[in-house]
Amino acid sequence: MTDITRRQMLTATLGGLAGIVGARFAAVELLGRKDLEFETSASAASVEAKKKKVIVLDPGHGMGNRNANVYDPGAVSGGYKEADIVLYQAVVIKGLLEKKGYEVYLTREDEKTPTSLASRAELAERVNADAFVSLHCNAFSSESANGQETYYGNGGGSQELADYVQKSLLRQLEAGKKKVNNRGVKSGNFRVLKTNKLPTVLVESGFLSNPDNREYLADGVLDVETAIAEGIDAYLKTKK
Repeated sequence: MTDITRRQMLTATLGGLAGIVGARFAAVELLGRKDLEFETSASAASVEAKKKKVIVLDPGHGMGNRNANVYDPGAVSGGYKEADIVLYQAVVIKGLLEKKGYEVYLTREDEKTPTSLASRAELAERVNADAFVSLHCNAFSSESANGQETYYGNGGGSQELADYVQKSLLRQLEAGKKKVNNRGVKSGNFRVLKTNKLPTVLVESGFLSNPDNREYLADGVLDVETAIAEGIDAYLKTKK
């Protein structure tokens, strides 16, 4: 498949991710669902009353990530922005997990609403989340750098959650004949992981700067999204 064809596929799948339609609507269409709701806040009482396990997904970067009213695209390579890719991932994973019966919140829903670093873990604490997963893509000056890695925070169960997500990601990509380089599960000193109230992980699902990784990150196939959803689900099923 040519780069042009891949670009066209991603543009069609994500709705351009440049304000034409928006990632959230493209993902809804892709999943064949019209009923996805994008909730970003709820009282702890209402969450507990539903007796569902709660997950917070954090599409990394975006507006106000570090500075208010400044858009942070994250890694940029091959014409793609990390912030757009992970927002798409988050919307799809949200839908997959909701089908499994989870209550899922996004730290940000679009490219325009300011979402500070501090507010992301705070949301997870506020809704008494059972897991917090921050979504990212890597990049490096040399395109030879490639692979997948998952970082864990200080909260109890974080390393275990990271193990489940990392193994699921590798397994799914290998099944799809995608290039896999297990960069491992590591302790991460990231701001979004700094809470000891719940399990937190940060997933680097591939390198946008690597042609092979960029292909599967941008091809519209739900391999990464399915893998992360299944990893979260498998972990939380051990916590009944």
